[in-house]
Amino acid sequence: MAEHTEAGLSRYCLQLTVLLASCLVLTLRPPAGLTQTGEVDSFRISQVVAIHPDFKVFLEVLDANGNMAKDVSTHNLSALLGSRPLQIQRVKVFDPLEQGIAYIFLVDISRSLTAREFAAMKQVLQTWVNNLGSLDRAALITFGTEVKTVLDFTADKAALASAMAQLKPTDNDTQLHKGLARALELGSRADPALPPRRIILTLSDGQDDFAGGMTKEELLQRLRVEPIPIYAIGYYPPPRTLPKEEGLKALGVLARTSGGVYVRADNKNFAETFALMQRHIREVYQVEINWPPGSWEGAVQNLQMTYMAGPKVLTANMDMRLRAALPLPTSVRPQLPPQPPLTFWRLYPLGYIGLGLLALGVLSAALFLAFREKEAPAPVAETGNYSDLAPGGNIGTATVPLGSGNLTRGLVGPAYRPIQTAGANKTLRFTVIRGQTDQPSYEVPLKERLIIGRANDCDLALADDKEVSRHHCELTWEQGKVKIADLGSQNGTFLNGVPISTTYTLANDDVIQVGRTKLRVTIL
Repeated sequence: MAEHTEAGLSRYCLQLTVLLASCLVLTLRPPAGLTQTGEVDSFRISQVVAIHPDFKVFLEVLDANGNMAKDVSTHNLSALLGSRPLQIQRVKVFDPLEQGIAYIFLVDISRSLTAREFAAMKQVLQTWVNNLGSLDRAALITFGTEVKTVLDFTADKAALASAMAQLKPTDNDTQLHKGLARALELGSRADPALPPRRIILTLSDGQDDFAGGMTKEELLQRLRVEPIPIYAIGYYPPPRTLPKEEGLKALGVLARTSGGVYVRADNKNFAETFALMQRHIREVYQVEINWPPGSWEGAVQNLQMTYMAGPKVLTANMDMRLRAALPLPTSVRPQLPPQPPLTFWRLYPLGYIGLGLLALGVLSAALFLAFREKEAPAPVAETGNYSDLAPGGNIGTATVPLGSGNLTRGLVGPAYRPIQTAGANKTLRFTVIRGQTDQPSYEVPLKERLIIGRANDCDLALADDKEVSRHHCELTWEQGKVKIADLGSQNGTFLNGVPISTTYTLANDDVIQVGRTKLRVTIL
Protein backbone atom coordinates (compact mmCIF):
# COMPACT_ATOMS: atom_id res chain seq x y z
CA MET A 1 0.00 0.00 0.00
CA ALA A 2 2.84 2.38 0.93
CA GLU A 3 4.61 1.48 -2.31
CA HIS A 4 1.53 2.41 -4.35
CA THR A 5 1.16 5.68 -2.44
CA GLU A 6 4.85 6.54 -2.98
CA ALA A 7 4.62 5.72 -6.72
CA GLY A 8 1.49 7.84 -7.08
CA LEU A 9 3.18 10.73 -5.32
CA SER A 10 6.18 10.44 -7.64
CA ARG A 11 3.98 10.53 -10.71
CA TYR A 12 2.15 13.58 -9.32
CA CYS A 13 5.44 15.39 -8.68
CA LEU A 14 6.64 14.56 -12.20
CA GLN A 15 3.40 15.85 -13.77
CA LEU A 16 3.58 19.03 -11.68
CA THR A 17 7.19 19.58 -12.76
CA VAL A 18 6.26 19.16 -16.44
CA LEU A 19 3.33 21.54 -16.03
CA LEU A 20 5.47 24.21 -14.37
CA ALA A 21 8.14 23.83 -17.05
CA SER A 22 5.51 24.22 -19.79
CA CYS A 23 4.16 27.38 -18.15
CA LEU A 24 7.70 28.76 -17.90
CA VAL A 25 8.30 28.09 -21.61
CA LEU A 26 5.03 29.78 -22.58
CA THR A 27 5.87 32.76 -20.37
CA LEU A 28 9.34 33.24 -21.83
CA ARG A 29 8.31 32.64 -25.45
CA PRO A 30 8.11 35.90 -27.42
CA PRO A 31 4.77 36.89 -28.96
CA ALA A 32 3.93 36.04 -32.57
CA GLY A 33 5.96 38.06 -35.04
CA LEU A 34 8.87 38.58 -32.64
CA THR A 35 12.05 36.60 -32.26
CA GLN A 36 14.66 36.59 -29.53
CA THR A 37 16.70 39.61 -30.54
CA GLY A 38 19.45 41.83 -29.26
CA GLU A 39 19.32 45.55 -28.60
CA VAL A 40 17.70 47.97 -31.02
CA ASP A 41 19.99 48.95 -33.90
CA SER A 42 17.58 50.58 -36.39
CA PHE A 43 14.63 52.82 -35.46
CA ARG A 44 12.59 54.65 -38.09
CA ILE A 45 9.08 55.80 -38.96
CA SER A 46 7.50 53.70 -41.69
CA GLN A 47 4.17 55.51 -41.98
CA VAL A 48 2.02 58.13 -40.29
CA VAL A 49 -1.78 58.06 -40.52
CA ALA A 50 -3.13 61.40 -39.29
CA ILE A 51 -6.72 61.65 -40.49
CA HIS A 52 -8.92 63.04 -37.74
CA PRO A 53 -9.67 61.48 -35.28
CA ASP A 54 -7.10 58.70 -35.94
CA PHE A 55 -3.42 59.31 -35.26
CA LYS A 56 -1.32 56.19 -35.82
CA VAL A 57 2.42 55.81 -36.36
CA PHE A 58 3.94 52.62 -37.77
CA LEU A 59 7.50 52.08 -36.54
CA GLU A 60 10.12 49.71 -37.90
CA VAL A 61 12.37 48.72 -35.00
CA LEU A 62 15.14 46.22 -35.86
CA ASP A 63 18.15 44.70 -34.16
CA ALA A 64 21.62 44.33 -35.69
CA ASN A 65 20.54 41.13 -37.49
CA GLY A 66 17.57 42.80 -39.16
CA ASN A 67 15.00 41.06 -36.95
CA MET A 68 12.08 42.82 -35.31
CA ALA A 69 13.12 43.99 -31.86
CA LYS A 70 11.11 43.36 -28.71
CA ASP A 71 10.28 45.32 -25.57
CA VAL A 72 9.01 48.44 -27.37
CA SER A 73 6.30 50.04 -25.23
CA THR A 74 4.89 53.34 -23.98
CA HIS A 75 7.63 53.34 -21.31
CA ASN A 76 10.51 53.78 -23.77
CA LEU A 77 8.78 55.82 -26.51
CA SER A 78 7.99 59.53 -26.66
CA ALA A 79 6.59 61.78 -29.39
CA LEU A 80 6.77 65.46 -30.33
CA LEU A 81 4.67 67.32 -32.92
CA GLY A 82 6.80 70.38 -33.65
CA SER A 83 7.66 71.44 -30.09
CA ARG A 84 4.47 70.03 -28.56
CA PRO A 85 4.69 66.75 -26.57
CA LEU A 86 2.11 64.14 -27.60
CA GLN A 87 0.46 61.54 -25.39
CA ILE A 88 1.07 57.95 -26.54
CA GLN A 89 -2.00 55.91 -25.82
CA ARG A 90 -0.94 52.40 -26.83
CA VAL A 91 1.91 50.48 -28.50
CA LYS A 92 1.39 47.06 -30.01
CA VAL A 93 2.73 44.75 -32.69
CA PHE A 94 0.83 45.42 -35.91
CA ASP A 95 -1.58 42.61 -36.75
CA PRO A 96 -2.69 42.63 -40.43
CA LEU A 97 -5.49 40.18 -39.61
CA GLU A 98 -7.01 42.70 -37.21
CA GLN A 99 -7.33 45.70 -39.54
CA GLY A 100 -5.87 44.78 -42.94
CA ILE A 101 -3.48 46.50 -45.34
CA ALA A 102 -4.23 48.66 -48.39
CA TYR A 103 -1.80 47.61 -51.15
CA ILE A 104 -1.11 49.67 -54.27
CA PHE A 105 0.53 47.49 -56.92
CA LEU A 106 2.48 49.77 -59.28
CA VAL A 107 3.46 47.76 -62.37
CA ASP A 108 5.97 48.87 -65.00
CA ILE A 109 4.62 47.85 -68.44
CA SER A 110 7.58 49.19 -70.39
CA ARG A 111 10.04 46.85 -72.02
CA SER A 112 12.49 47.08 -69.09
CA LEU A 113 11.74 43.41 -68.36
CA THR A 114 11.73 40.59 -70.87
CA ALA A 115 8.47 38.74 -71.48
CA ARG A 116 9.75 35.82 -69.37
CA GLU A 117 10.77 38.02 -66.44
CA PHE A 118 7.50 39.95 -66.65
CA ALA A 119 5.53 36.67 -66.50
CA ALA A 120 7.50 35.62 -63.40
CA MET A 121 6.72 38.94 -61.71
CA LYS A 122 3.02 38.63 -62.56
CA GLN A 123 2.97 35.13 -61.08
CA VAL A 124 4.35 36.46 -57.79
CA LEU A 125 1.77 39.27 -57.74
CA GLN A 126 -1.01 36.75 -58.46
CA THR A 127 0.16 34.71 -55.47
CA TRP A 128 0.20 37.85 -53.34
CA VAL A 129 -3.38 38.63 -54.38
CA ASN A 130 -4.51 35.08 -53.60
CA ASN A 131 -3.14 35.46 -50.06
CA LEU A 132 -4.93 38.75 -49.32
CA GLY A 133 -6.81 38.73 -46.02
CA SER A 134 -10.49 39.47 -45.63
CA LEU A 135 -9.77 43.05 -44.49
CA ASP A 136 -7.05 43.75 -47.09
CA ARG A 137 -7.68 45.98 -50.09
CA ALA A 138 -5.61 46.34 -53.26
CA ALA A 139 -5.42 48.70 -56.23
CA LEU A 140 -3.56 48.31 -59.52
CA ILE A 141 -1.73 51.09 -61.39
CA THR A 142 0.40 50.68 -64.52
CA PHE A 143 3.02 53.07 -65.83
CA GLY A 144 4.79 53.22 -69.17
CA THR A 145 4.12 55.80 -71.85
CA GLU A 146 0.96 56.59 -69.84
CA VAL A 147 -0.07 56.15 -66.22
CA LYS A 148 -3.38 54.33 -65.74
CA THR A 149 -5.38 53.35 -62.68
CA VAL A 150 -6.44 49.93 -63.87
CA LEU A 151 -8.36 49.04 -60.71
CA ASP A 152 -9.29 51.12 -57.67
CA PHE A 153 -9.13 49.67 -54.14
CA THR A 154 -11.08 46.43 -54.00
CA ALA A 155 -11.32 43.17 -52.07
CA ASP A 156 -12.36 41.27 -55.21
CA LYS A 157 -9.48 38.84 -55.78
CA ALA A 158 -10.97 37.58 -59.04
CA ALA A 159 -11.09 41.11 -60.48
CA LEU A 160 -7.49 41.76 -59.42
CA ALA A 161 -6.27 38.47 -60.88
CA SER A 162 -8.11 39.10 -64.15
CA ALA A 163 -6.66 42.63 -64.46
CA MET A 164 -3.12 41.39 -63.78
CA ALA A 165 -3.46 38.55 -66.27
CA GLN A 166 -3.99 41.05 -69.09
CA LEU A 167 -0.82 43.05 -68.38
CA LYS A 168 2.04 42.90 -70.90
CA PRO A 169 5.35 44.78 -71.36
CA THR A 170 4.32 46.85 -74.39
CA ASP A 171 5.49 50.47 -73.93
CA ASN A 172 8.75 52.07 -75.01
CA ASP A 173 8.76 54.93 -72.45
CA THR A 174 8.63 54.94 -68.64
CA GLN A 175 6.84 57.51 -66.46
CA LEU A 176 8.00 56.19 -63.09
CA HIS A 177 7.72 59.50 -61.24
CA LYS A 178 4.18 60.19 -62.43
CA GLY A 179 3.22 56.59 -61.61
CA LEU A 180 4.49 57.00 -58.04
CA ALA A 181 2.69 60.34 -57.76
CA ARG A 182 -0.57 58.67 -58.83
CA ALA A 183 0.01 55.92 -56.25
CA LEU A 184 0.65 58.55 -53.53
CA GLU A 185 -2.59 60.27 -54.47
CA LEU A 186 -4.48 56.99 -54.25
CA GLY A 187 -2.88 56.04 -50.95
CA SER A 188 -3.55 59.39 -49.27
CA ARG A 189 -7.32 59.14 -49.62
CA ALA A 190 -9.34 59.51 -46.42
CA ASP A 191 -11.93 56.82 -47.27
CA PRO A 192 -13.27 55.48 -43.94
CA ALA A 193 -13.39 51.91 -45.33
CA LEU A 194 -9.69 51.75 -46.23
CA PRO A 195 -7.22 50.18 -43.77
CA PRO A 196 -4.88 52.73 -42.13
CA ARG A 197 -1.74 50.76 -43.11
CA ARG A 198 -1.07 51.61 -46.77
CA ILE A 199 1.91 50.74 -48.92
CA ILE A 200 3.09 51.06 -52.52
CA LEU A 201 4.73 47.95 -53.97
CA THR A 202 6.68 48.23 -57.23
CA LEU A 203 9.42 46.58 -59.27
CA SER A 204 11.41 49.01 -61.41
CA ASP A 205 14.85 49.93 -62.75
CA GLY A 206 14.41 53.42 -61.31
CA GLN A 207 14.65 55.20 -64.66
CA ASP A 208 12.15 57.77 -65.93
CA ASP A 209 12.84 58.45 -69.62
CA PHE A 210 9.62 60.27 -70.54
CA ALA A 211 10.43 63.69 -72.00
CA GLY A 212 8.67 66.51 -70.16
CA GLY A 213 7.37 64.24 -67.40
CA MET A 214 7.42 64.79 -63.65
CA THR A 215 10.93 65.26 -62.26
CA LYS A 216 12.44 63.39 -59.34
CA GLU A 217 12.71 66.67 -57.39
CA GLU A 218 8.96 67.32 -57.74
CA LEU A 219 8.20 63.81 -56.53
CA LEU A 220 10.63 64.10 -53.59
CA GLN A 221 9.00 67.37 -52.58
CA ARG A 222 5.65 65.65 -52.31
CA LEU A 223 7.11 62.61 -50.53
CA ARG A 224 8.49 64.88 -47.81
CA VAL A 225 5.00 66.26 -47.10
CA GLU A 226 2.53 63.41 -47.65
CA PRO A 227 4.56 60.18 -47.69
CA ILE A 228 3.16 56.74 -48.32
CA PRO A 229 5.86 54.06 -47.83
CA ILE A 230 7.25 52.75 -51.13
CA TYR A 231 8.51 49.17 -51.06
CA ALA A 232 10.63 49.07 -54.19
CA ILE A 233 12.37 46.10 -55.78
CA GLY A 234 15.19 47.32 -57.96
CA TYR A 235 16.03 45.31 -61.07
CA TYR A 236 17.48 45.78 -64.53
CA PRO A 237 18.50 43.29 -67.19
CA PRO A 238 22.24 42.92 -67.89
CA PRO A 239 24.66 44.32 -68.90
CA ARG A 240 25.54 46.53 -65.95
CA THR A 241 26.00 50.19 -66.92
CA LEU A 242 26.44 53.47 -65.06
CA PRO A 243 22.97 54.89 -66.05
CA LYS A 244 21.31 51.70 -64.80
CA GLU A 245 23.18 51.91 -61.49
CA GLU A 246 22.19 55.57 -61.13
CA GLY A 247 18.55 54.63 -61.75
CA LEU A 248 18.58 52.04 -58.95
CA LYS A 249 20.29 54.52 -56.63
CA ALA A 250 17.52 57.07 -57.31
CA LEU A 251 14.86 54.41 -56.66
CA GLY A 252 16.47 53.67 -53.29
CA VAL A 253 16.37 57.36 -52.35
CA LEU A 254 12.64 57.55 -53.18
CA ALA A 255 11.86 54.43 -51.13
CA ARG A 256 13.82 55.54 -48.06
CA THR A 257 12.43 59.11 -48.18
CA SER A 258 8.89 57.72 -48.15
CA GLY A 259 9.50 55.49 -45.13
CA GLY A 260 9.59 52.34 -47.24
CA VAL A 261 12.26 49.80 -48.11
CA TYR A 262 14.46 49.24 -51.15
CA VAL A 263 15.71 45.74 -52.05
CA ARG A 264 17.83 44.87 -55.07
CA ALA A 265 16.79 41.69 -56.90
CA ASP A 266 20.12 40.62 -58.37
CA ASN A 267 19.37 36.92 -58.36
CA LYS A 268 16.10 37.31 -60.35
CA ASN A 269 14.32 35.27 -57.64
CA PHE A 270 11.26 37.48 -57.47
CA ALA A 271 9.37 35.12 -55.13
CA GLU A 272 12.11 35.30 -52.48
CA THR A 273 12.43 39.07 -52.85
CA PHE A 274 8.69 39.68 -52.57
CA ALA A 275 8.57 37.45 -49.47
CA LEU A 276 11.25 39.65 -47.88
CA MET A 277 9.20 42.73 -48.74
CA GLN A 278 6.10 41.22 -47.15
CA ARG A 279 8.05 40.68 -43.94
CA HIS A 280 9.15 44.34 -43.89
CA ILE A 281 5.56 45.48 -44.48
CA ARG A 282 4.01 43.37 -41.74
CA GLU A 283 6.64 43.40 -38.97
CA VAL A 284 6.13 46.90 -37.57
CA TYR A 285 4.88 48.40 -34.34
CA GLN A 286 1.63 50.35 -34.32
CA VAL A 287 1.69 53.39 -32.02
CA GLU A 288 -1.65 55.04 -31.23
CA ILE A 289 -1.41 58.71 -30.21
CA ASN A 290 -4.04 61.01 -28.78
CA TRP A 291 -5.10 63.58 -31.36
CA PRO A 292 -3.68 67.07 -30.66
CA PRO A 293 -6.63 69.48 -30.28
CA GLY A 294 -7.03 72.21 -32.85
CA SER A 295 -4.28 70.99 -35.21
CA TRP A 296 -6.11 69.27 -38.08
CA GLU A 297 -6.44 72.19 -40.50
CA GLY A 298 -4.06 70.67 -43.08
CA ALA A 299 -0.87 72.17 -41.66
CA VAL A 300 2.46 70.44 -42.34
CA GLN A 301 4.32 69.70 -39.11
CA ASN A 302 7.30 67.61 -38.07
CA LEU A 303 6.72 64.46 -36.04
CA GLN A 304 9.63 63.22 -33.93
CA MET A 305 9.58 59.79 -32.29
CA THR A 306 12.22 58.91 -29.67
CA TYR A 307 13.20 55.47 -28.37
CA MET A 308 15.09 55.25 -25.06
CA ALA A 309 16.68 52.09 -23.67
CA GLY A 310 19.21 52.75 -20.94
CA PRO A 311 21.91 55.12 -22.25
CA LYS A 312 20.83 54.53 -25.86
CA VAL A 313 18.55 57.14 -27.42
CA LEU A 314 17.35 56.84 -31.04
CA THR A 315 15.19 59.39 -32.86
CA ALA A 316 13.21 59.34 -36.10
CA ASN A 317 11.57 62.30 -37.87
CA MET A 318 8.96 62.68 -40.60
CA ASP A 319 7.12 65.70 -41.96
CA MET A 320 3.39 65.08 -42.08
CA ARG A 321 0.11 66.79 -42.81
CA LEU A 322 -2.77 66.62 -40.33
CA ARG A 323 -6.01 66.17 -42.22
CA ALA A 324 -9.71 66.17 -41.48
CA ALA A 325 -11.82 63.12 -42.22
CA LEU A 326 -14.11 63.20 -45.24
CA PRO A 327 -17.77 63.93 -44.47
CA LEU A 328 -19.95 60.85 -44.54
CA PRO A 329 -22.18 60.40 -47.62
CA THR A 330 -25.82 61.29 -47.10
CA SER A 331 -26.79 57.60 -47.33
CA VAL A 332 -24.75 56.70 -44.23
CA ARG A 333 -25.33 59.80 -42.12
CA PRO A 334 -27.38 59.25 -38.97
CA GLN A 335 -31.02 60.06 -39.60
CA LEU A 336 -33.02 62.24 -37.20
CA PRO A 337 -35.92 60.50 -35.45
CA PRO A 338 -39.28 61.13 -37.14
CA GLN A 339 -41.22 64.06 -35.75
CA PRO A 340 -44.81 63.63 -34.60
CA PRO A 341 -47.43 64.91 -37.06
CA LEU A 342 -48.63 68.50 -36.77
CA THR A 343 -52.02 68.23 -35.09
CA PHE A 344 -54.43 71.12 -34.95
CA TRP A 345 -53.63 72.04 -31.33
CA ARG A 346 -49.91 72.33 -32.24
CA LEU A 347 -50.50 74.28 -35.48
CA TYR A 348 -53.04 76.75 -34.07
CA PRO A 349 -50.75 78.80 -31.77
CA LEU A 350 -47.85 78.60 -34.22
CA GLY A 351 -50.01 80.22 -36.88
CA TYR A 352 -50.71 83.28 -34.73
CA ILE A 353 -47.03 83.63 -33.83
CA GLY A 354 -46.01 83.35 -37.49
CA LEU A 355 -48.54 85.98 -38.62
CA GLY A 356 -47.35 88.36 -35.91
CA LEU A 357 -43.68 87.94 -36.90
CA LEU A 358 -44.57 88.44 -40.58
CA ALA A 359 -46.42 91.69 -39.87
CA LEU A 360 -43.55 92.96 -37.73
CA GLY A 361 -41.05 92.12 -40.50
CA VAL A 362 -43.09 93.95 -43.17
CA LEU A 363 -43.39 97.04 -40.96
CA SER A 364 -39.63 97.05 -40.20
CA ALA A 365 -38.73 96.72 -43.89
CA ALA A 366 -41.02 99.59 -44.86
CA LEU A 367 -39.57 101.91 -42.21
CA PHE A 368 -35.99 100.97 -43.24
CA LEU A 369 -36.63 101.69 -46.93
CA ALA A 370 -38.28 105.02 -46.14
CA PHE A 371 -35.40 106.11 -43.91
CA ARG A 372 -32.77 104.98 -46.46
CA GLU A 373 -34.47 106.85 -49.32
CA LYS A 374 -34.53 109.98 -47.22
CA GLU A 375 -30.99 109.84 -45.80
CA ALA A 376 -28.91 108.09 -48.51
CA PRO A 377 -26.16 110.41 -49.94
CA ALA A 378 -25.31 110.64 -53.60
CA PRO A 379 -22.83 107.99 -54.88
CA VAL A 380 -19.17 109.00 -54.61
CA ALA A 381 -16.63 107.50 -57.00
CA GLU A 382 -13.89 105.89 -54.93
CA THR A 383 -11.43 103.39 -56.37
CA GLY A 384 -10.75 100.20 -54.40
CA ASN A 385 -10.61 96.38 -54.48
CA TYR A 386 -13.52 94.34 -53.20
CA SER A 387 -13.05 90.63 -52.45
CA ASP A 388 -16.72 89.76 -52.14
CA LEU A 389 -17.39 90.36 -55.83
CA ALA A 390 -17.34 87.52 -58.32
CA PRO A 391 -14.97 88.74 -61.08
CA GLY A 392 -16.50 89.08 -64.49
CA GLY A 393 -19.95 89.79 -63.06
CA ASN A 394 -22.18 92.85 -63.63
CA ILE A 395 -22.62 95.54 -60.99
CA GLY A 396 -25.41 97.91 -61.87
CA THR A 397 -24.66 98.86 -65.43
CA ALA A 398 -20.86 98.48 -65.18
CA THR A 399 -18.95 95.31 -66.13
CA VAL A 400 -15.98 94.38 -63.94
CA PRO A 401 -12.98 93.22 -66.03
CA LEU A 402 -11.47 89.92 -64.88
CA GLY A 403 -8.33 90.14 -62.77
CA SER A 404 -8.38 93.94 -62.68
CA GLY A 405 -9.48 94.25 -59.07
CA ASN A 406 -10.34 97.94 -59.64
CA LEU A 407 -13.98 98.64 -58.81
CA THR A 408 -15.90 101.86 -58.22
CA ARG A 409 -17.26 102.18 -54.69
CA GLY A 410 -20.21 104.29 -55.82
CA LEU A 411 -21.43 101.35 -57.92
CA VAL A 412 -20.73 98.69 -55.34
CA GLY A 413 -22.06 100.10 -52.10
CA PRO A 414 -20.65 99.80 -48.57
CA ALA A 415 -21.28 96.04 -48.17
CA TYR A 416 -18.04 95.04 -49.93
CA ARG A 417 -14.74 95.32 -48.03
CA PRO A 418 -11.61 96.47 -49.86
CA ILE A 419 -8.60 94.14 -50.21
CA GLN A 420 -5.35 95.47 -48.78
CA THR A 421 -3.02 95.02 -51.76
CA ALA A 422 -0.09 97.22 -50.73
CA GLY A 423 3.19 95.46 -51.50
CA ALA A 424 1.55 92.61 -53.39
CA ASN A 425 4.05 91.39 -55.95
CA LYS A 426 4.30 87.59 -55.68
CA THR A 427 4.68 84.75 -58.14
CA LEU A 428 2.86 81.50 -57.48
CA ARG A 429 4.01 78.19 -58.90
CA PHE A 430 1.28 75.59 -59.42
CA THR A 431 2.69 72.08 -59.78
CA VAL A 432 0.19 69.70 -61.41
CA ILE A 433 -0.28 66.62 -59.22
CA ARG A 434 -3.28 65.40 -61.19
CA GLY A 435 -4.98 66.93 -64.17
CA GLN A 436 -5.86 66.76 -67.84
CA THR A 437 -2.93 68.88 -68.99
CA ASP A 438 0.44 68.18 -70.54
CA GLN A 439 2.10 71.09 -68.73
CA PRO A 440 3.74 69.93 -65.44
CA SER A 441 3.62 73.34 -63.74
CA TYR A 442 2.53 76.96 -64.12
CA GLU A 443 4.06 80.18 -62.78
CA VAL A 444 1.51 83.00 -62.46
CA PRO A 445 2.16 86.48 -61.00
CA LEU A 446 -0.11 87.59 -58.16
CA LYS A 447 -0.43 91.35 -57.88
CA GLU A 448 -3.94 91.82 -56.53
CA ARG A 449 -6.16 88.94 -57.57
CA LEU A 450 -5.59 85.66 -59.44
CA ILE A 451 -8.52 83.75 -60.91
CA ILE A 452 -8.50 79.99 -61.58
CA GLY A 453 -11.19 78.61 -63.86
CA ARG A 454 -12.07 77.13 -67.22
CA ALA A 455 -12.70 80.40 -69.07
CA ASN A 456 -9.99 81.81 -71.31
CA ASP A 457 -9.97 85.13 -69.44
CA CYS A 458 -8.81 83.46 -66.20
CA ASP A 459 -5.27 84.06 -64.98
CA LEU A 460 -4.85 80.27 -64.79
CA ALA A 461 -7.14 78.70 -67.38
CA LEU A 462 -7.82 74.93 -67.11
CA ALA A 463 -9.85 74.61 -70.29
CA ASP A 464 -9.55 70.80 -70.56
CA ASP A 465 -11.10 70.03 -67.15
CA LYS A 466 -14.86 70.03 -67.74
CA GLU A 467 -15.59 69.82 -64.00
CA VAL A 468 -13.97 73.21 -63.40
CA SER A 469 -16.36 76.18 -63.40
CA ARG A 470 -15.73 79.12 -65.71
CA HIS A 471 -14.58 81.25 -62.77
CA HIS A 472 -13.91 78.64 -60.08
CA CYS A 473 -11.86 80.25 -57.28
CA GLU A 474 -9.72 83.29 -56.61
CA LEU A 475 -6.41 83.92 -54.83
CA THR A 476 -5.84 87.34 -53.31
CA TRP A 477 -3.09 89.15 -51.43
CA GLU A 478 -4.32 90.44 -48.07
CA GLN A 479 -2.21 91.80 -45.20
CA GLY A 480 0.94 90.08 -46.37
CA LYS A 481 -0.70 86.68 -46.95
CA VAL A 482 -2.11 84.73 -49.90
CA LYS A 483 -5.81 83.93 -49.44
CA ILE A 484 -8.07 81.56 -51.36
CA ALA A 485 -11.85 81.64 -51.71
CA ASP A 486 -14.37 79.73 -53.80
CA LEU A 487 -16.39 81.76 -56.34
CA GLY A 488 -19.60 79.78 -56.07
CA SER A 489 -18.29 76.97 -58.28
CA GLN A 490 -20.51 74.01 -59.11
CA ASN A 491 -18.20 71.30 -57.70
CA GLY A 492 -16.51 73.30 -54.95
CA THR A 493 -12.89 74.11 -54.12
CA PHE A 494 -10.83 71.80 -51.89
CA LEU A 495 -7.79 72.80 -49.83
CA ASN A 496 -5.66 69.84 -48.69
CA GLY A 497 -8.64 67.56 -49.31
CA VAL A 498 -11.11 69.67 -47.30
CA PRO A 499 -13.91 71.66 -49.02
CA ILE A 500 -13.71 75.38 -48.24
CA SER A 501 -16.70 77.65 -47.62
CA THR A 502 -14.93 80.86 -46.63
CA THR A 503 -11.56 82.59 -47.14
CA TYR A 504 -8.46 80.60 -46.09
CA THR A 505 -4.77 81.47 -45.88
CA LEU A 506 -2.46 79.51 -48.19
CA ALA A 507 0.94 78.14 -47.21
CA ASN A 508 3.74 76.55 -49.23
CA ASP A 509 3.00 72.97 -50.36
CA ASP A 510 -0.76 73.35 -49.87
CA VAL A 511 -2.81 71.40 -52.42
CA ILE A 512 -5.74 73.02 -54.23
CA GLN A 513 -8.28 70.83 -56.02
CA VAL A 514 -10.66 72.31 -58.60
CA GLY A 515 -12.70 69.81 -60.59
CA ARG A 516 -10.43 66.84 -61.32
CA THR A 517 -7.26 68.95 -61.19
CA LYS A 518 -4.94 69.00 -58.17
CA LEU A 519 -2.33 71.75 -57.90
CA ARG A 520 0.45 72.10 -55.32
CA VAL A 521 1.14 75.77 -54.52
CA THR A 522 4.60 77.25 -54.01
CA ILE A 523 4.89 80.93 -53.08
CA LEU A 524 8.02 82.28 -54.77
